Amino acid sequence: MASILRSPPLSDQKRKLPSRRQRVQPPAEATLPAASSEASPTASPAASPVSAAAPQPDLQALIDQARESVLAQFKQEAETAREMGRQRGLQEGREAGAAESRQAFAAELARMRSIVDKLHGAVENGVAGLEEMAVAIAFESVCRILGDKAITAEGVRGIVRETVSHVAARDGVTVRLHPDDLSALRSVGALEAPADNGAPVSWVADTTLALGGCIVEGGGGELDARLDTQIERLRAALLAARGA
Repeated sequence: MASILRSPPLSDQKRKLPSRRQRVQPPAEATLPAASSEASPTASPAASPVSAAAPQPDLQALIDQARESVLAQFKQEAETAREMGRQRGLQEGREAGAAESRQAFAAELARMRSIVDKLHGAVENGVAGLEEMAVAIAFESVCRILGDKAITAEGVRGIVRETVSHVAARDGVTVRLHPDDLSALRSVGALEAPADNGAPVSWVADTTLALGGCIVEGGGGELDARLDTQIERLRAALLAARGA
């Protein structure tokens, strides 16, 4: 025991005790290795976000890009709508043109039919008019012939002779004439001759009769041989012949 317990060696130098602050802080040699050995694995992840951080996107560029996309889409839709409208307009225009063409054709067809109907009517009326004109010309010609013949004594005598021949009266007949016609017959001596059938003839001047006409009375009746009556009969005969 005595050999183990030894007295510590004493030094004549004074030792300075550390202050309170120095006692609290650990020695540099003790802390540095711990900081270097323990902090190195954890320091790397902390510094990594700073070195690998991506750049922030430009908000204005995104807005401009979105605007351009919307404008492009709107332009495309507007162009599509414009093309559809143009096609619809063309279709409607073609349909309207076709309808107008059909209406114009129908109107022209109706006009042509009307012209044809009027042409048929004009032809029929023209033929009828030509017939009427022919009757009028023939009638006028006969009237002139009869009129020119009636004003002569021979013409009056022929009319009287023709009329008296149709009267079967053995007792005699009475012939009424215009006074001028009676004078013309008297001047040529035609009043003294009897009728062709031998019946005596009495001549009477009648101012109510026109030149060239006569009325023969006898046998209980009379025969109207006035010129206007003969002309009217001729006209009726011509019209009847035209209608046949």
